[in-house]
Order: sequence, then C-alpha cells, then structure tokens
Amino acid sequence: MRALCGIRWGADPSTLLIALKPHCDRKEYYWQSRDTPYPIQAMNKTDAFPNLYSSQLPPCFEYELPYQLTPIPHINLDSTQADFLNNLDFLHMSEERYRNETWIYTDGSLDRKQQKVEFGVYIPSIEYKFSSKLQETQICTAEIIAIHHAICVCLEKNIINAIIWVDSKSAIERIASTEIQASRDYISLRTKRLLLEAGENGTNIKLGWIPGHFNIKGIHTANILAKIRQDLNVPLDIRVDKKDILSIIREQIRDQWNKQWTTLLQNKGAYCKTYSCLETNFPKKPWF
Repeated sequence: MRALCGIRWGADPSTLLIALKPHCDRKEYYWQSRDTPYPIQAMNKTDAFPNLYSSQLPPCFEYELPYQLTPIPHINLDSTQADFLNNLDFLHMSEERYRNETWIYTDGSLDRKQQKVEFGVYIPSIEYKFSSKLQETQICTAEIIAIHHAICVCLEKNIINAIIWVDSKSAIERIASTEIQASRDYISLRTKRLLLEAGENGTNIKLGWIPGHFNIKGIHTANILAKIRQDLNVPLDIRVDKKDILSIIREQIRDQWNKQWTTLLQNKGAYCKTYSCLETNFPKKPWF
C-alpha cells in the first residue's frame, strides 16, 4: 500500500489511507464501463435460489456415522435392450421374484431450455400418483427427492414391503454410497438415513435400477406425472445443495461466454477467426 501511495515506508497507516483515497476515487466508476466479472456474476445469480442448504459443517458431519457406513443392497436389472423389448418382458422377468412387494415407480424430468425440474411418483397397486415442481437443480437430485418422497409414502400408508424402481443408476449410487467425504450432499444422506430407519422399524424398502427408455409402463407414467407440473408456479419447498446450484450457474455463465465469443468472431480480426476454426466452442476443461 505504501508503494501505491508513493509514501515513505515508515508512514503511519492513517496517512497511507488518506493518500490512497484519491487513487480509489479516480477508479470509482471503473467497472461501469466494463462487463461484470464472472465470479461477481456467479455470486449475484445465487440470489435467485433462496432455498439453499446452508450449514457451517459439511453434511457428512451432521448425519450419524453408522448410517453413512451401512451399505444398501439394491436390485440391478442390468440387461440389454433386447431383454426389455416391452413392458411385458419386464413384468415377466420381475413379477415372480418380487411378487410380494409393492412396486413403486419414480422419475425426474429436466427441461434445460426452460430451466424446469420436476419429479413424479406412481404406485399402481393403490392408484397413487404424485408430482411436483422443484426449484432449478440437477436431474440426479430430482431423482433422489422422488425416492425420498416414495419412502415417506410407504411410511404414511403402512406399506411394509416395497420396491422403488428407478431408471437413474447414479441416484441409487449416491444414496447407497458408504464413503465419508465432505463432498457428500445432504439430500442423498437424508434419504439414506430415512431408508435405513424405515428398515429398523419393520418397513422393508428395496431400491431397484432398470434401464431407462425401454417402454417400462410404470416409469413412463411417473415421467408423465413429472412433466405435468412444468407450469406449476410454486415449487416444492425443499432445500437444495449449493453444489447443484453452482453447477447450474457455471453452465449459464459458460453459455453466456460462448455467445460473447461468437460475437467477437464477427467483430475482431483474423487472429480470432483463425483460432475459431480450431475451437468453435471453448472446452469445459483446459487442454494442457
């Protein structure tokens, strides 16, 4: 600071501040003639997400260790498309094994263009249908929220044996993970604890993964339910993780920069145009 002010090194701090003020005043309107820096844009965009999970500690410190370390076995119907030509094939393959369980289908839906996220839950045996809109988040998080809601329905309606069919393998893996990491999100930890607590109290709920887009009627119905809520104005009141929001903001800023890059190509010289022949869009990760 002394060097900036041009004052001798032994000057009193108050003297330095007085000398520095004219320099700051001359730069007061510096940013008004320039684009807002991307980190500042990211901070401003978080104001659009009022319902964020906030804590001084990572979620892994707020949930009991035994719940985090307990593995959750799940059904994995890892089959080729030929095995699931239609809904009847799926029913024939699964009904004999799981005829004593209540089948529940969940699904999440994401419209990237309209920035809308929804989820649906469908229980054919009791004709239960539920769907809700969420504030903008990741599709995997929407799938986990749908699973959490399905578990709550089992507890409310005293369904003691159930299978929750999901077409998102990553959602099941996030819930079933036994890793203790600061990066773990609170929604998957909360869902895992609820699932294990239900088992301790006599409610046996399994998670089952089936490949998506194979004409499974239950999954298709849950997906339709989710999309019904696209135009709902009020999203479900549930907190979302900051990491999800930062990922969304990162993509928004990246799209904004790509549009600016396209504009630069039209107005700048030959150097930019030459580079654009090699890289029409900037990669998400550096090449070096």
